[in-house]
Formats: sequence, structure tokens, C-alpha cells
Amino acid sequence: MESLPLEVLRRWYADEVRWASGVTDARIISAFANVPRENFVSPGPWHLSTPMMSEIYQRTPNADAHHLYHNVMVAIDSSRELNSALPSYVARLFQSATIVEGAHVAQIGAGLGYYSAILSELVGTRGSVVALEIEPSLAQRCASNLSSYHNVTCIQADGSDYPFEPASLDALIVHGAVAHIPRRWLEALTIGGHLLVPLSYSADELGQLARITRKPKHFHLEFHHDTYTYPCVGTCDDDFADQLREAVETYGWYTNSELRFDPEQADASAWLVTPSYWISMIGSEGGEALSVVGLR
Repeated sequence: MESLPLEVLRRWYADEVRWASGVTDARIISAFANVPRENFVSPGPWHLSTPMMSEIYQRTPNADAHHLYHNVMVAIDSSRELNSALPSYVARLFQSATIVEGAHVAQIGAGLGYYSAILSELVGTRGSVVALEIEPSLAQRCASNLSSYHNVTCIQADGSDYPFEPASLDALIVHGAVAHIPRRWLEALTIGGHLLVPLSYSADELGQLARITRKPKHFHLEFHHDTYTYPCVGTCDDDFADQLREAVETYGWYTNSELRFDPEQADASAWLVTPSYWISMIGSEGGEALSVVGLR
């Protein structure tokens, strides 16, 4: 049977993403309908995956682009289980980041640039996107794929120590799991800006997607949902992973927290203490004194 025109398939796909994600921002759904996914993958046939599959991948029978227009992950390198993320997950991520037209956004772990192109649509001509990818071969392909997106800059770099300008980003989106949040990521946010990052202490266990919002005097942290994603290079030191595991085993993934830059001032409300920041529990029932978990 002859496939439907790609323009029609993209609209159906965007609606599928809407239903699967629960996203209500019409601009995000429109961006998914507008960006041609086939421009940001390797030549087909493709290896596709969803969290519900019994096997890691299913291979498409041919290279017809209509296979790409479902809520599925597309393998970038199936031998490493390195994928372009699930569309419904990323749609929720972008809605949590509250990306408005004219926003300045950075993305760590851009892969082949598909979701960078979605971000390009969201920020518009007055905004900008910096897409960072650590692997040279992927970064080169990402830059080529995004060459017509004039508000996007693709850079081959390690995002964990990239020198973002302080207070320059309205949103920073990280596509790899971290055990420790680099301070420079937090300092890069504008007041009201959001950092979206998966926190995890083990590549083999579920983590949590954290949304961290910069306030005038602190950062507010909340956890949104479970995540299972590729580690972010440079942020998964074993000591920090053990420290995070101990905190989670003691308190669970405690949401409604404040993150502060003065660990020497950590008090009995601390959920986690690191050498560069501490996270306090706010709104905890009963106001009981809590033992401090972390490094000094």
C-alpha cells in the first residue's frame, strides 16, 4: 500500500507524541510536525526501539521514511545502544523547560541534531540554540544536518566543562545522566531559567529527571519522573555516585528542595551535601532534624 505524504505523516506523528506525552503546549506539537526527522538519521533501514519492546530493537523492512514517524527511538549506534531519545520524553522535557520565543537555550548531548532542530523552531529567529556534542564524528554530522538552521550553533565539546557565559541561558537541557551537577551549568542560568537534567547514581538503575530553576538567592529543585539514559561524560565520578546513592537510600528522591552554593553552611535540613553545593529539604512534614549526607 502506498504511504501517505510525509507532511500528513508528520502531523499524525505530532499528534501521537501529544497523546503519549500529555504535552499541552501547541508550539511544541507544531515543531514536531514541522521538522523532517528523516534529515537527522543515518540512511535506512533503521533500528527502532521503545521502552515496551521485548527486544532492544526492531529493524525496519526498508528505508521508507514513514517508519520514522512513530513515538519510537531511532538508533544512532545500535552496537552501543546509543539512540535518538523517545519523542514523547523529549516533548515533556521541552515543556518543563518552558521555552518561549526569543529564548537562549543550550543542549548537551545533541547527537545528530534532531531535537536541536525542534528547539530552533521553539526559540524562533530572535532566539538561539547551542548544541553540544562530545563525539567528533557525531558533532560533524550534527553540524551538517543543522546547516540550514541559522539560529543553531553546533559545537564539538565536552558539555560538563564547557565555558558557558554566566547568566546567559534561559534553559539548559542535558540528554545524559549525571551523578553531580557542574556548578557552571547552574551559574549559566538567567533568573527564572531552567536546567533539565537526569540525576542517576548507576547506569543500570533508574534515575530521576530534575528541573532546577534559578531564583534570585537560590535554586529550586524538583523531580518530575523516572529516567533511564546514557551517562553524561565528565559528571559520573564514583565518589559522587556513591554519595547520591546514600542520599536517595536515606531520603528517597526528595522533591521540593533548595540548592545553595555554600556547603559550609549546610544545616540539619540538608538532603545532600557536595563540595560545591548542598540541597536542603523544604516543606518537610514535622520539621524534624535530618542528618547530613555528603562530603565535607
